[in-house]
Formats: sequence, structure tokens, C-alpha cells
Amino acid sequence: MIDYKKWLESMMSTPEGERIFKRYKELYGKYPPFLLDATEKEQWDEINRLIKDAEK
Repeated sequence: MIDYKKWLESMMSTPEGERIFKRYKELYGKYPPFLLDATEKEQWDEINRLIKDAEK
């Protein structure tokens, strides 16, 4: 089982990661979900795509 809190802390451990996750939360009101079958790169790509879509 994935520990969402640990995953979130890991993804936000860099300044860029923190900026992206905070922007996502501003747009969607919550942090992004963990994508079970996705690699870390795929998760970053999806989060960034969702941010770009919301900013249009």
C-alpha cells in the first residue's frame, strides 16, 4: 500500500516540486492523487498537463 503522505513529501522535497504541487492545489483545491500504475516521470507529466489545462 502506498503511503500518500510519504509520497507527497517526497514529490515536494525540491523547490520545483513544491512550486508545482502548490500551484496544483491553488487550481484544484487539493493536492494531486497518486497514480498507482504510473512512473514518477509519468506522474510529473500528468500533474504538469493538468496545471496547463486549468490555466487555459
